[in-house]
Amino acid sequence: MAEQQDSGVTIKLNAFICALDTWVLSVSSKEVDDQSFKFPDNVPDEIKRKIQEDYKNDIKTTHPLFEGGKLVGNELFDVEDESTGTKSLLVIGGIILDSLETGRVLIVDEFEKNLHPSITSYLICLFHNPLTNPKNAQLIFATHDITQLANGAFMRDQIWFTEKNEFGVTELYACSDIKGIRTENPLDKWYASGKLEPTPIINDVDFLLKMQEDVFEETE
Repeated sequence: MAEQQDSGVTIKLNAFICALDTWVLSVSSKEVDDQSFKFPDNVPDEIKRKIQEDYKNDIKTTHPLFEGGKLVGNELFDVEDESTGTKSLLVIGGIILDSLETGRVLIVDEFEKNLHPSITSYLICLFHNPLTNPKNAQLIFATHDITQLANGAFMRDQIWFTEKNEFGVTELYACSDIKGIRTENPLDKWYASGKLEPTPIINDVDFLLKMQEDVFEETE
């Protein structure tokens, strides 16, 4: 977002955000002059520099303004006023565009965080589409969104599961290691049912007993 307003990255990021049903018409970024920051005299220089670096760009989003059901203009929003999902898109969008532009490997934990499953699926498809990924950038991500297993977008050796063994040690294995599994199988449903093994086992007997003890103590 520190790019100039007319840079190629900013133009593509604007098009990216507008395409994803965010109701954002455009995103702009203006660098803030260090002299604009006012600090009390007792603030250490190191803290001042950190704040200036974190807030060196004033990011605004433009939304359509309606009155009585009619479009009457546009309204500027501070990026902090946006939803968590839109802010996540602004962050991940810039990183994804950079990866696609350079052909780099992008590694993301909790890729689906604050995103609708359809948007998560779209972002994944950007790496599968030669039109948007001509330099063969690679996306490696961890997710708990099992709906991504339902669209057949992955080959078996692209899907990996983790599971804790009886000693609490996490083991990693590929979907292709499981006999009888094909990509056309309903992997999301099989995962949810425990057929693919790594579904968490919840044992809440002790918890429920403790909760009941609290109830009994209150009624005595």
